[in-house]
Amino acid sequence: MKFKPRREQNKYIEIVSPENSDLDLLTYGELILSRDREYMLNTSDKEFMICSYSGRGIIEIGGSEYRLGEHDMIYVPRRHKVRFIGVDTVHFALSSAPSNIDTEPVLIPFRSIVEDRRRHRIVGEESSLREVFDMITEDVKASRILAGYTWVKPGNWSSWPPHDHGDTLEEFYVFYRLPKPGYGIQFVYTDPSNRRCYVVEEGDIVTIPRGFHPNVVAPGFEMKYLWVLAARRPIIDRKYGKWIYEF
Repeated sequence: MKFKPRREQNKYIEIVSPENSDLDLLTYGELILSRDREYMLNTSDKEFMICSYSGRGIIEIGGSEYRLGEHDMIYVPRRHKVRFIGVDTVHFALSSAPSNIDTEPVLIPFRSIVEDRRRHRIVGEESSLREVFDMITEDVKASRILAGYTWVKPGNWSSWPPHDHGDTLEEFYVFYRLPKPGYGIQFVYTDPSNRRCYVVEEGDIVTIPRGFHPNVVAPGFEMKYLWVLAARRPIIDRKYGKWIYEF
């Protein structure tokens, strides 16, 4: 399924959830805060991925302060109160999934990933060349969530060769920094003879409950997307890279 972004200054808006999509676990929403504006969140029984698309913000959790700049990400466990503060106008993305463990928040600065050859990977060749930034990995103690970014070169394919997570993980992509007239095409299918495809633009979200999910961007335009995965069985299925390939 494809969802268009819905944004309102100084208000959290949930866009995708199990109630309105084909996902069973993941939610996705956005929060844009002006300078010095605040927002409170109780994670309850869910763990969260929080990142900044742009701007700078502060996240306060249990008396600790975490500063997020562009592309920085933080993992927040269940049963925590989170206070968001805008340092300047900041655009947060939030995703959650049910959790069955109590653990600690983990800040993942984007710069540290860029400098880590193990987690900043150049993937593919020629027409499928792209950069992958593995942010919330298996190194972070969590119940279900894995997350990161992919940056696709102009005119190139990504998630290629096509792969499927089987029955272990569900996922969504959020496309950003894709200004008009640029666009991409996202495929989602379990049967190669019946491929669904979506034209994606800035801010669009595509859910991937299962199946192969390659995408391609128009020539002359780079495409960036946030990806978030959730393990269907907590901890047991939380494994990155064990894909089923179409060919």
